[in-house]
Amino acid sequence: GQNNAITSAAEAFGAATLRQWRQVINAVEAGTTLDNDFYDVYLPDVFLLEGIAYCNLGDYAAAEASYTRLIDHAPDYIMAYALRGESRREQGNLIGATQDGLTVTQSDQATLYAPYISAFLSGEINCTNFLDVDLSAFINEATPEATTNP
Repeated sequence: GQNNAITSAAEAFGAATLRQWRQVINAVEAGTTLDNDFYDVYLPDVFLLEGIAYCNLGDYAAAEASYTRLIDHAPDYIMAYALRGESRREQGNLIGATQDGLTVTQSDQATLYAPYISAFLSGEINCTNFLDVDLSAFINEATPEATTNP
């Protein structure tokens, strides 16, 4: 179970790197079929990838479901709220999108991710380029000392 789930997770990460969105979804589905509990507890990142894959394919409802599953198992995963907010906005659910935005801006991590949040809200960052974005660049803009401290 777990070894096969880990293999499926590795396949999902590899497929995401290559932007092979259907393969990401297939790998996550295969892994959750093999060992659903292992994925939920130890590898919630695969649901972020699955959500990004669905979003890139234009299936915003499925993307929202993937991000929600991630949030259910890792409620402090702030990026998941930002991405879920995007999928909700794309579906016309502005109340849900606003709630997710408030969760992000009111979180303990809001200051750290403030430049990222601004870029996300302006549309500079979205599910189509999220994996390409150097988040550290946004964080370094917010905290210049981060570039000088070891």
